[in-house]
Amino acid sequence: LWLLAPRHLDRLDDIVALLDAAGVSFDRLSTVTRTGERHAHLVLVDTFGDLPELFSVATFVFIGGTLAPFGGHNLMEAAMWETIVFFGPDISDFRESGALLEASGGGYRVASVDELGEKMEQFLQDPERLHEMRLRAGQAATGLRGAGSRQAEIVSETIEKQAGI
Repeated sequence: LWLLAPRHLDRLDDIVALLDAAGVSFDRLSTVTRTGERHAHLVLVDTFGDLPELFSVATFVFIGGTLAPFGGHNLMEAAMWETIVFFGPDISDFRESGALLEASGGGYRVASVDELGEKMEQFLQDPERLHEMRLRAGQAATGLRGAGSRQAEIVSETIEKQAGI
């Protein structure tokens, strides 16, 4: 099962047109959720706020927009669910997260759709490695918990020092 979650829901009509033109059958998540029925191997996420739940059941996540200079989505949102994260070369908004995931083995940079497919297939052929890398993704994300609070403390301390407080 493949899920396609556009970054901006206002692009749904364009994406539907592309899928239709390519002859790709799909179901909309809103319909699947409402009816409990799925007929296609592709589900178009046409709802807002469902990514965390979808990440929690994913085997792999590819962060779109990273094969071209569009920026992509927060890599750690998927990794925290022990999901292997694939991303392209352009992760300018998430460099540190990408480096951490690559170093841990829980995330992989790919240069093309073909390479993405090859890597996914390698993991599917080796369930033990798949399990280990999923755990590593989760550990990498868990290691970042509290980072926002630590950054806020640093900013607060810097402001206090500059203000002479």
